Amino acid sequence: MGDPWLWGVPLVASVLALIVWYSGDNTSLFLALNRGLPGTAGFWASLTSLGDAAVALSLLLPFVYRRPRVVLSGFLSALLVTVGVQALKSVFSLSRPAAVLDPALLRIIGPELHARSFPSGHTATAFVLVGVVVLGLRLSPAWRWGLLSLATGVGLSRIAVGAHWPLDVLTGAALGWGAAVCGHGLVERFRAGLGQAWQRLFAILCLLAVVDVVFVLKTYPEAGLVPRLIVLTALALSLRPLSRLFRPHRADAEG
Repeated sequence: MGDPWLWGVPLVASVLALIVWYSGDNTSLFLALNRGLPGTAGFWASLTSLGDAAVALSLLLPFVYRRPRVVLSGFLSALLVTVGVQALKSVFSLSRPAAVLDPALLRIIGPELHARSFPSGHTATAFVLVGVVVLGLRLSPAWRWGLLSLATGVGLSRIAVGAHWPLDVLTGAALGWGAAVCGHGLVERFRAGLGQAWQRLFAILCLLAVVDVVFVLKTYPEAGLVPRLIVLTALALSLRPLSRLFRPHRADAEG
């Protein structure tokens, strides 16, 4: 049946999504989780920030020099999932919880969003990031389950902040991991995009994402400095390998 890490996550997420859909419990499950999940506003805002595209892209920076396959897989997967998520948002154009439920019933952290609910882009992004790392590196089971738990936490945070229904989150998880599987498969089959020029391009794009998070990102002020500290840590871990990546060859320096 193949590696369960390839198909297990999207299968489980899809089955759960179908159960929620056919049971009609999407709203009641949302209210139970939105009001019942413990944690401060700062905790959930910090966790949900990991699903921001710029933050996720920044976290690929430490892999650019040492694990270019992971980075290439990440970019390909991000492209696939972005197209899929945006297409579904446009086709279904479903309202978010704050647009249809009594505000007195909700816990809202961050901006109050109303439109384009299905599926959850933040959840899809988190599962893409974790998926390409888990599939692309030889990690111990503890690390794999830990990273999967982190991505699941990002999905739950989308409910905790009042931005998405459970069905949005489960679909986003299935799409994100499915895109990671596709990106991983493409990189394993083709070797294009692994040269130094591509590594430098990916590094520049990741560095631009770091700049965006540090100087622009203001979506969830409740998170405080946490997103910035996370991406700056990723940058610090990347400085030495990046210096090697951008160091001119001896022949170039002499000529």
